[in-house]
Amino acid sequence: MQYITFSLWFTLIHTLAYTLAGAIALKLSKDLCREKERLLD
Repeated sequence: MQYITFSLWFTLIHTLAYTLAGAIALKLSKDLCREKERLLD
């Protein structure tokens, strides 16, 4: 039972962490390349 609980928490925490990291990366890439006030030419 402990293994199942650990596996569920492990999966949930990593899913949330990777989703958050992806959202931050998307925000940064939009600021760099796509907006009118972009940082890169």
